[in-house]
Amino acid sequence: MLRSTALWLGAFLYFTTLFAQTGPGGVGNAATNGLWLRTDALDLAEGDVLTDWADLSGNDNHARQDTAVQRPVYHTTSALNGMPIVRLDGVDDRLLVDDVDILDNTSSISYFVVIRPYNLGNDPKGILGKRITYTTDIEYAYTWFFWTGQKMNLDVHTQNNRTALSSVTFQNNENYLLSWDFDGSRPEASRSTMYKDDSHKLSFRESSASLPNSNQVLTIGALNNNYRGYIAADYAEVIHFNYAVNDLERLLVNNYLAGKYGLSLTTTDVYKQDDPAQGDFDFDIAGIGRMDAATAITEAQGSGVLTVKNPDDLDVDEYLIWGHDGGALTFSRTSDLPAVTEALLDRTWRISETNLTYTPVSVGAIDVSFELPGYDPGEAGKLALIIDTNNDGFFSDESPIAGVTHAGGDTYALSAVTGHLDGSRMTVGVLSFDASGVLPVDMERFEVEAVADRAIQLEWEVRNETAVSGYEVHRSSDGFDWRNVGFVPGGTTEGGHHRYHFEDRLSQRGSWYYRVGLIDLDGTRRYSEVRHVLLSENPGLRLYPNPVREVFYVESEALSDLRPALYDGMGRPITEKVVLIPGNGRLEVDMSRLPAGVYFFYLGEEQRRVIKR
Repeated sequence: MLRSTALWLGAFLYFTTLFAQTGPGGVGNAATNGLWLRTDALDLAEGDVLTDWADLSGNDNHARQDTAVQRPVYHTTSALNGMPIVRLDGVDDRLLVDDVDILDNTSSISYFVVIRPYNLGNDPKGILGKRITYTTDIEYAYTWFFWTGQKMNLDVHTQNNRTALSSVTFQNNENYLLSWDFDGSRPEASRSTMYKDDSHKLSFRESSASLPNSNQVLTIGALNNNYRGYIAADYAEVIHFNYAVNDLERLLVNNYLAGKYGLSLTTTDVYKQDDPAQGDFDFDIAGIGRMDAATAITEAQGSGVLTVKNPDDLDVDEYLIWGHDGGALTFSRTSDLPAVTEALLDRTWRISETNLTYTPVSVGAIDVSFELPGYDPGEAGKLALIIDTNNDGFFSDESPIAGVTHAGGDTYALSAVTGHLDGSRMTVGVLSFDASGVLPVDMERFEVEAVADRAIQLEWEVRNETAVSGYEVHRSSDGFDWRNVGFVPGGTTEGGHHRYHFEDRLSQRGSWYYRVGLIDLDGTRRYSEVRHVLLSENPGLRLYPNPVREVFYVESEALSDLRPALYDGMGRPITEKVVLIPGNGRLEVDMSRLPAGVYFFYLGEEQRRVIKR
């Protein structure tokens, strides 16, 4: 049974945390992600030599270098979007990962690397390899390297099918997102594939259908250990999966890496919030999406604290990807506060919700959870999600989404979240009161609307009403101090469906907040969600119903004098995409061709926010 607890949502479902996809970009987990080396996770000072590079895959396959003169150097910033890097000198520097089965002994595999080379020429320069030498076929798993003509080469299970990506000449002092995969279940002619970002791809022959269980260490920065081919390069990230990722997974990993390191994608760039113009939300990028009817990822966390799952309207070619601004997981922001909110998290996320042509889409309601180490689970009811639903860059004009529950450990969860759209910012707030109290009714709808000169109409609908004396209507000018302005008796029968109305007459215009206080027969009071309404200078403008499914209506004496207009949540005019049908002092607006989301209706200088379900 749904119970009303949200400030903005009508109801929430209890959220049970499932095992999220915690790998890069929200792809894979410790069972499939065998190696994940990130320079931004290193705790070193500028110029420190690197002895150990911790593996974040969950498998503890740490890279190391025990010989002092062969250790690379850590730098806190670089030409890779200012991110930290590990620099190998091209003389004898390399890093070693102990042999484990997850890194070979498989019928399929994938690798990604973000790298900036400095000594490419006609001699071989190893990116990474797991073999003895090129002349010894036993224990030969793979080697990935640059060679003649500065081309990228790959050997999978011996050198017999060595191939170069001949369409690209790689340059020194350039940044690259490179990857390859092998899948023994493919036809022999296309078992191996090399990629440069998403713009160059080469599939080629490999006669072997699987990789051997090699006993050799994985060497990063050379063809193999104790051999030649040392590369001078900046390494930012190295990722391994023990299977061949599919096209959707590749898209998500590529967007994670490209966004983080300021690299370009051509046909699969569906995360734009990493751009400087959007605010550089470059950190912990992850996403969900559906590429076709059979290929979807509906739960992801990545390396961050935010998990998104269970979109209820995820169609083909729809993606929701998010990243954050690098802010701390502390509540200290006391500016830009929404009503009834005491503080905001110092971290803000921003989402892209689009298709491959970067047209905004809607994936529907989503379940959200976030990890807040050190937060008191007993105060979960004071947490709320804040979404910038109108994309104006501010949270202060938004309504907090309450109903957060403690899901165990450091995790807090909220179900069926709506109001997000392409470009939306999100953060977490602490409310000025505990919103965890549950109304003993199912409140299906609660709407507040300015309907006439200094008049506000409230409507709410409930089901399963039992032991209810009635409803108090409370009004506030600031969301903190409340005044009881009326009472509506409860229904006379148990169960069933009840609809209630109340009209509040005001002495002045401005911004107002309303809530309904349910009174049990024993006198206990519990409160509904909070609604905000603006009583403007044109009280004759009435828009209903809102939220809307297909059609809404506008009533105003000014309809004959002013031109109506509709804008999407990003402020783009879309009036031509709707059908306007005037008649008898009322305008009918047909939005059936538009996706769900937040829109803005204008009549002259007057504005109304419209939510399409």
